[in-house]
Amino acid sequence: MKSLLIALLALFLSLDSSAQQEKPLPKPGATYEDPWLDQFEGEWATKAGKSEKIRFYLWKEKRTYQANITSTVLAGYHEFEKNGKTIDSSFERKDADTGAHRKSSVTLSRSGRPDELGGFLTEQVSGKRSMILAKYHPASETLVVTLHESGGLVFNQPRKERLLPERFVLKRVK
Repeated sequence: MKSLLIALLALFLSLDSSAQQEKPLPKPGATYEDPWLDQFEGEWATKAGKSEKIRFYLWKEKRTYQANITSTVLAGYHEFEKNGKTIDSSFERKDADTGAHRKSSVTLSRSGRPDELGGFLTEQVSGKRSMILAKYHPASETLVVTLHESGGLVFNQPRKERLLPERFVLKRVK
């Protein structure tokens, strides 16, 4: 049930709201590409010199959901440092048996609003899963990220304390 809700939410977030009004529901087996997501691939980080540093590394990948519908999303890793100490990171997540990287801790797609991404972030230490809204500002190449509570709304999980700040600004790393 949990995976079905995640799949449906990701699919709806990946489709532009204006397109949802004009197009019929997706057909089973359909594939949706979103070239708009290309601009977000790569590394994003908070400004250097702050006591709290947050870093995301994002890439595009295709995910298949219910009814064999495939959609392009952004997947990625995150890292949070405070006073030079790593508090939470998925960059070094490797499977103990195979040595392969585990799945991403960040998933984002088009939210339906202009210049906005929506999705989820899972903290590695606490297991806390938060909804993300990231507003993109093209002129400054920044993402204003806000994390929202997801416990109890969709996943019926117990309330956990979030490690990452509720709001932060990421800038593309050149």
